[in-house]
Amino acid sequence: PNVDESTPNQEKEAVDGWGSAPKEQVKSMVWLRLGLDKAPNPAHADDAVAVALCHHAHAPSAAASSRALGVTR
Repeated sequence: PNVDESTPNQEKEAVDGWGSAPKEQVKSMVWLRLGLDKAPNPAHADDAVAVALCHHAHAPSAAASSRALGVTR
């Protein structure tokens, strides 16, 4: 199985464009990106979406780097 790691700052930057964004700002951007008018339920669903958006944002560059280095997953 593949395991990717990201830091909270990378996740914030992927969602909000600023790695030091406060949690409430990140939550608001998650809602905006999903087209929601209220917080997703359960309470930490926005954190999971932030992780997924970060992975999605970095996946193409990670795959390209792996191919360039001849690394297979």
